[in-house]
Amino acid sequence: TAQWGFASSPVIHGDRIILQVDVQKDSFLGALRGPAGEEAYERAALEPADRPGARPVYDEAGSVLAATTRRKLALHLLAADRAEDAFAATSESVEMLPADPPTEDWVWAAATHARAAINVDRFEVAPHWARCALDGARELGMADAEADALASLALLAALDGDSAGAQARLAQARDRAIESGDLHVELRARHNLAGSYYYAGDVTSALAVIDAGVERAVSTGLTFSSYGLELRVLQVIARYVAGDWDGALEAAELAGDRPPDSVVARLAAASLYIEVGRGLPTALDRVRQLRGSWHQDTSLALYSGGCGADLLRWQGDLTGAVAAAQAALSYVTARWEQWSLGGIWLSAIGLAALADQAEAARLRGDEAELATVSAQGRELIERARTTAERGRPLSGTMGPEGWAWLAVAEAEWSRLCGPSDPDKWRAALDLFGYGYPYEEARCRWRLAEALLAADAREEAAEQVALAHRTAVAFGARPLREAVEALARRGRLDAGLPAAVRAPQSLLTAREKDVLALLARGQTNRQIGRTLFISEKTASVHVSNILGKLHASGRTEAVAIAHRRGLVPAGGPERESRPAG
Repeated sequence: TAQWGFASSPVIHGDRIILQVDVQKDSFLGALRGPAGEEAYERAALEPADRPGARPVYDEAGSVLAATTRRKLALHLLAADRAEDAFAATSESVEMLPADPPTEDWVWAAATHARAAINVDRFEVAPHWARCALDGARELGMADAEADALASLALLAALDGDSAGAQARLAQARDRAIESGDLHVELRARHNLAGSYYYAGDVTSALAVIDAGVERAVSTGLTFSSYGLELRVLQVIARYVAGDWDGALEAAELAGDRPPDSVVARLAAASLYIEVGRGLPTALDRVRQLRGSWHQDTSLALYSGGCGADLLRWQGDLTGAVAAAQAALSYVTARWEQWSLGGIWLSAIGLAALADQAEAARLRGDEAELATVSAQGRELIERARTTAERGRPLSGTMGPEGWAWLAVAEAEWSRLCGPSDPDKWRAALDLFGYGYPYEEARCRWRLAEALLAADAREEAAEQVALAHRTAVAFGARPLREAVEALARRGRLDAGLPAAVRAPQSLLTAREKDVLALLARGQTNRQIGRTLFISEKTASVHVSNILGKLHASGRTEAVAIAHRRGLVPAGGPERESRPAG
């Protein structure tokens, strides 16, 4: 039971001993794959308990087993994102048991009913049942149930905006659970406490709680339990955010264990942040593999869908990136709630790809495509804004990460409409300053681009240098290459290595940039606007390229360059105008 679940005290029924087991979602309920399996489990659990002869000898009314079974079923339904079904089950559970005098079964039924009520936004009843459970637990000396009720009251406090009060109750709930030996409630309290710190922007404190929680789960054999897994996933993401990318990948590995497929999928989805950020060749295949598992866990759609869209942007597939972001957004909001806060991040990613498309359309003078892209972008920016207004954060108020992604969405919207607004990128940069260095670096890159267009070259060079330093430190190859390409295009003296500024080649660094744009079919005027030079200067560079390659025209020059490997194998669009 240490690996697969928690066994209750036995119930004596005639000449039988009934041992009810709380089987973990990912080892049993999740393994049944889908609603049909869950419903089969529900029927199997309820039918024996509702049978007239199924009555524990200590309960003449015959309701204890039926009520307890419904309560335990509700826990699995909550883990399977079936909150309404869970609330219905706990409603029946509390009705089956007398409240006066309180019994252990009734206290647990009340505590679970409070949890279910919170999950379905029944805030008119949730506080009542949580307090009833707390009072009953204290009266009966049930430290484990007391801890569970405290955890629910902490969540209610967080929803009211009382983060400090929530954290104090969660710490108390953790300690009471440790005293009682209730590992499930202990890990729940640890996870919620870590989440409280994380979503408030205190990543350092969150990691301290997470690391201790993961160690506790591993040492007790509960690595694959519901909250053991949630702690591990949060550990991967929090380390990524804090800049410990190697530590994040380490946390995603479960060496020597044989985890359920759903556990592997969750950790693989979380590790995508690093794989995409580093441009690892495994990322695209992992995104495709996880796409078939979205139905098992909606968080897979959020993580792999968003990271997949980001990956396609880096690869220059802008149409695919927009489609991927929109698909993930539709899936997540349909299964969680319409204004799920993850939608802000997905909207921002989609807007970034659309902004790249808009820039390309403006260069080509394609007004029809620009109108289409603008309409798509308006839908996404309105989605992001409305989600920020109407979304329901776990902490009651949206944390710094949510506001930062909203700022990115606004900055990308300015870039889509043109010109890119430096002040909006500064706002996003400041908001990510709570402890998200990689996204700070990406904002610095886009800020430098906007500053360069505004002829603020000195400040642009400063931002390029800072972004490049972070990209190199993290091994973030796509960002590093994008920053280096910007430095070359803008002729910025950002202190980058000489080989980066002017790589040795038949062509100069500037001529390579012009060649990449020639391969995209750009005119001299478009090349000049892209590289921040005059049309006449662009024409001189084109003439020099034709002479060095002994080409009779632009098309032949590009063909020769391809044969000689002078045009990047990954595609000229990525080097000359990075999609990320």
